[in-house]
Amino acid sequence: MTKRLPKYVTRFVSQHGSVRYRFRRKGHPSYYFVSRYGSKGFRQEYEACLAGEPQVKTERRSFRTKKPLTSASEGRVYFIGSRTGPIKIGYSKNPASRLRELRIGSHVELNVLASRPGTLADEWALHERFSHLRLRGEWFDRAPELMAEIRSSQK
Repeated sequence: MTKRLPKYVTRFVSQHGSVRYRFRRKGHPSYYFVSRYGSKGFRQEYEACLAGEPQVKTERRSFRTKKPLTSASEGRVYFIGSRTGPIKIGYSKNPASRLRELRIGSHVELNVLASRPGTLADEWALHERFSHLRLRGEWFDRAPELMAEIRSSQK
């Protein structure tokens, strides 16, 4: 014999296979219960839904997502390219690791031409400064003024 659910509450299985409960009443927003069915917390949530009290939604964050880089994060601004051709101006905590990633999809031999301590804001400033040389994304045309910047970063 199955227990009868409270009025306006439905039971369903989520796409991940877990059993969830939802409050649905005409003229009210849907509410997905956080507490386990049958617990004191579930009862309190249900009574708040019946009373029409707004529920505070808890912010969910995936455990897989990385924290976004802030412009103040200290890392390295790097210049990666081949002996000839375009140059990538980028930012990374680990330019050597970034170089390995870029080499996977490249048909030419890439190397770190120079790197220096910097922030994401420093990278953006270089992108702005050399915007007239931009080819696509973070790749820039090899020009004398960019090569001078690279030489100054090698010192």
